[in-house]
This record gives sequence, structure tokens and C-alpha cells, in this order.
Amino acid sequence: ELTLQKMADGGMYDQIGGGFARYSTDADWLVPHFEKMLYDNAQLARTYVDAWKVTRNERYARIARECLDYVLVQLTSPEGGFYCAEDADSEGVEGKFYVWTPAEVAAVLGEADAQVFCRAYGVTGQGNFEEGGHRASVIHVSLSAEQTSKLLGRPLADVERVLAEGRKKLFDVRAKRVRPHRDEKVLTAWNGLAIAAMAHAGASLEEPRYVEAARRAAGLVIEKSRRDGRLLRSYIDGEARHLGGLDDYAFLIDGLLELYQATFEVKWLTEADALCRDMIRLFWDEKGGGFFHTGSDAEALLTRPRDPYDGAVPSGNSVAIGVLVRLSLMTGDEELRKRAETTVRVFLPFVQQSPTSFPQMLMGLEDLLTPRKEVVFAAGADDAALAPMLRVVRQRYLPRAVVMLHQGGEEGTKLAARFTLLEGRAPRDGAKAYVCEGTTCLPPVSGPEELADLLK
Repeated sequence: ELTLQKMADGGMYDQIGGGFARYSTDADWLVPHFEKMLYDNAQLARTYVDAWKVTRNERYARIARECLDYVLVQLTSPEGGFYCAEDADSEGVEGKFYVWTPAEVAAVLGEADAQVFCRAYGVTGQGNFEEGGHRASVIHVSLSAEQTSKLLGRPLADVERVLAEGRKKLFDVRAKRVRPHRDEKVLTAWNGLAIAAMAHAGASLEEPRYVEAARRAAGLVIEKSRRDGRLLRSYIDGEARHLGGLDDYAFLIDGLLELYQATFEVKWLTEADALCRDMIRLFWDEKGGGFFHTGSDAEALLTRPRDPYDGAVPSGNSVAIGVLVRLSLMTGDEELRKRAETTVRVFLPFVQQSPTSFPQMLMGLEDLLTPRKEVVFAAGADDAALAPMLRVVRQRYLPRAVVMLHQGGEEGTKLAARFTLLEGRAPRDGAKAYVCEGTTCLPPVSGPEELADLLK
């Protein structure tokens, strides 16, 4: 939690416009490399949503919203896909778009309010950043509103007003500066990460705009970034190109599963299931186990790489473990779980040598060792009793829980034939929730209070 607070307060986080810079260049996390990457913001937004679930600290929910709003405004294409990144520099100077001097702040806010803003956000005459002979300050939380109020002897409500209005006014002025270049490729893998974050945040924070953004991006990737059923890696200027790798498949499957759980729209679930089978067919190492990075239909190489390391972006193998476990629970297909177990075993010697290089794979290992919560709702999609029970599940921290809906009717029966977690749970006598963990299933409940008790 201290790490999350430090990241949100430091220069890595854009206090004016939202979103995280790529990394910090100093031990205090004050001066960032100003480039903003889609994959960083997608993963961090998802993390801050989960931090809010654990702590109920509204600040974490605010950071997640601001982060995703940045993606919606600055990294979303007219077609709905998510762009790669914004560069660090503009006009040939790194950080010029983002940094401020006290005089520049005063010109926007006036001297009195600028004094408050500069104290709270660490804007000084000396500055903390120099580029091209120009000294300025990276905006960061230097003092809390309460500390600023006491230091300057101004009422807390007045300080909070100045800071809120100041951020907006500086944002409007900054928007007139020359903006850094934007990389407008729509990469399948990174869009998978963003789809997962948008869907997860939209469902958890009850923000429909994020769910809708996830829908649009998923629809674009599925429609435009495929050729003859084969996922491609990159889409730009109306053209998709380059055969997709393991990460494109694994990350998109994960995003589609999150989108299904946020909407219960069957098409995302069936698409994820089909892509998982394609992933196994194209990338599975029949001799050694685990997944190759390149497909069996790709250009022949001297050796086909298998990359297990989790860096700024997790490895395809690590994410594949998680989606295999989740789909095995949904479908009852033990073969999927066995492949996940084999993948962990193949790379376990590397994990043991350097555990911090494999955080996502360790999460996959935890998935295999720890029984996961399974929650199946039985209700019509328009059943009024469903929403309060959904809220209980979506706003509780249930790491990588499997959540499904049986809506009944012909479509529900057909879906249950493939996704056996739905078997015997067609809706009848009102909306109900079935909760299982491991091999233990509890009697169904029909109200949010009862469901909350089961999930404690």
C-alpha cells in the first residue's frame, strides 16, 4: 500500500491530466521518464481498482478513474482501439509538455492561489528537473491539503478548492502546448491488457463508460486484427499486419474473459474459448511443455523461443496459465488445467532462481495451488434482483474469481453444454447465486446480504 501511495504522489503520476509515466529515474520516484505507455496504465489501473476493493480508500478509485480517463481521451482511436503510447518529449525537449515554473502557475491561477498550489505540488524556483538548460518542476504531491492548510493558515475547504480548480485550469492551459508524438498502432496484446482493465474497472466501480470502451476495443481487434481466423499483432491506418504471438492470444483471451464477467454477453466468452483452443494449437510445445512465443505457422527460426520472464509486460506463458485455469473451471476441461500445471513445472527452476522476475507466473502458481471462488448467478438478464447481488461480488476483492450467469432459455442450455459450471443452474423461482470453492458448493442464496455472508 505504501508503494501505491508513493506512485500516486510522485512524478510518475500525471497530477494534471491523469495517467502514469513509464518509469522513475530516481530513488524518490520524483522525476519520471515522461513517456506514457498503454500497458503500464492498463495494469496499474487494474491494480488500483483492486487496492480500492481491499482498503475502501477512495483515493485509489480516483487514481484508477483518472488513469483510464486519460486512456479514453488521449489513447483511444476513432474506431475504438487503444493506441500504444505518447512520447516523452515535445519540441525536442523531454518533459517540456508536463513541467511548470512558479511564474507559469501564477500566470494561470494568480499569485494567492499559486502560492497554495505550488506548496502542495512542489513547484519551486529551483525546480527539480532540468532539460535543455531550462529548470522547472515536475508536479507531485509535496504536501497534503491538510498540511498545506496548516502551513499557510488557509481553511482546508479553500485549499481543496484551489487545488481542484488549479488542476483543471493548468490542464486547459497545458492542452495548448505542443503535445508529444503519439504512437497510433493498435497492438493486440496491449489492447488485451486495456480491455481487461476497462472491463474490470467498469464493473467494479459501476462506470459504464469503461465497459463500453472495452466492448469497442474488443470488437475492433476481433474484426480488424484477424486474417482467415488468425490473430495479427498490429493494426494501423486501416491495415492489420504481422502474425500474432503468444502474448497477443493470451492477453486478448484474458481481456475477453474480464469483459464477459462485466457484461455476461456470451459472444465474448465463446470467442475467448475459441481463441484458447487456437492458442494451444499454434503455440503449445508438444515435446517440452509450455508455450512457444511464435506460432507453428510463423517463419521457421533456428530455435523457437519460449519466454517465461515477466517484465514491464507479463510473459505470454504466465498469462496463459491464468486463462487456462479459469477456462478449465468454466468448462470442466481438465486438459486445460493439466497444460497450466505443465507450464509451471517447465519454468519452475527459473522461478526458483529469481522469483521477482516471475510475478505473474507466481500468480498462476497460486491459481493452481489455491481453490478459486466460483460464483454462478441464475437469473434473467433483466431480473431486478440480480443487480444488488452482482454488486456484492464485483465490489469485493475476490482475486481472479470465476463469475458466470445462466440466463436460462435455449441459449443458456446450449452454453451449459460447453461451460459445465452452468450445469443444473438454470434460473427458476427467482434470481439465485451459487457459490463454490474447490470441491465445496454451498446452497444457493437469493439476496445480497446472504451472498455477502457466504463470501466472507
